[in-house]
Amino acid sequence: MMKKLLFLGILLCLLIILIDALFSEEWEKHSMGDQSSPIYLYVKDMDGDHDLDVASTTNRHPLKWDSEIAWFRNNLDQNTPVWDKFIISPATPENNPITNTNGIAVSDIDKDGYEDIVVGTGMVTKKVGSVHWFKAPSESEGKWQRYDIEAGAANSYFKMYTMDINNDTMEDIIAGGRQGAVLFVNPGNPAQAGAAWGKISFPEGMGGSFYLDDLNGDGKTDLLNSNSQGNVSWVAVAYEDGKIIFNRVIIDGNLDKAFDINCMDINGDDKKDVIVTILNQPRIYWYEAPLHDGDPWIQHVLSDTFSGTDIYTGDINGDLKTDLVVSGAFIDKLAWFEYRSEDGHIVWTEHMIDDDINDPGDVSLDDLDGDGDLDVVVTGLREDQMIWYENKI
Repeated sequence: MMKKLLFLGILLCLLIILIDALFSEEWEKHSMGDQSSPIYLYVKDMDGDHDLDVASTTNRHPLKWDSEIAWFRNNLDQNTPVWDKFIISPATPENNPITNTNGIAVSDIDKDGYEDIVVGTGMVTKKVGSVHWFKAPSESEGKWQRYDIEAGAANSYFKMYTMDINNDTMEDIIAGGRQGAVLFVNPGNPAQAGAAWGKISFPEGMGGSFYLDDLNGDGKTDLLNSNSQGNVSWVAVAYEDGKIIFNRVIIDGNLDKAFDINCMDINGDDKKDVIVTILNQPRIYWYEAPLHDGDPWIQHVLSDTFSGTDIYTGDINGDLKTDLVVSGAFIDKLAWFEYRSEDGHIVWTEHMIDDDINDPGDVSLDDLDGDGDLDVVVTGLREDQMIWYENKI
């Protein structure tokens, strides 16, 4: 009997080793290059060569941090793993660096044909932050010119997005703040001296994280928002008679430490459901969209074991269903989740990508190597490098 138990134990250990080996082969970790405490990222073709590059900011909460803003040029189509790094704003003291940069967005702000950079700044311990945009040079090696949209505001800015809200073909800036969310309206001539951006506050109670998508199926972009001080909502935006109108819908008015937010149709009813991580807690929730306007959103537990921070959605395993990648900054893990329906219930399965990554931050899903599947891009806060995981599923 003892020999049989010993044999079964050895067999089980071998099976576990085999499973670990199989899963480890599904993702291959690569470094784009060194960067001290990268925290937020944005993936886009920066130089018009039809492959995806990565821009990033650096910060280390709760310190006062001299931030570097940079972009990494993708050279994978040239059969080389080397990424070129270009500095947008240096962190060196002699260059008067920006401090505590957070969210970043890439967009042609002045409509000159080049991709510009928008960043927000702020500390978690102080009510002070700024919003800047950097005009892109005509050549990769050129100097980026900084423009201050708002400096020294009584707000800490985090997630940043761009969107043409007033239909004038110019990109406006959406800034999520710990002390309130703000819209900055493009003046139309943002690079000219004295150009002033209009500032409009979103409805009271909106916070630091945004995600843009069509929530109600009307073909227009809506704004999802989470506030770490206790709520989740979405906003439909209209521009009528020269005025911007916000119509806010509360998804959950009592969700403390709500952090990042995203959406996807989970239960197949052609309505976007909402996913939220909870800061430094082993809880990820998804909210089932109501069938009828005005009905409550139904909260479900996606995971009660994974303490997630930043999230992104996409079809990771090619089964034509949307999956979810989640970074766990407080648990040093990176994972993805897929779902299936069993007897009318949604069941989630967690798959580990890396359980030994030092403080992963912002995350994205993009086909970096052009092979048709989605790779994972993540900021390695205490890895001090930008990282991507090659999808080999």
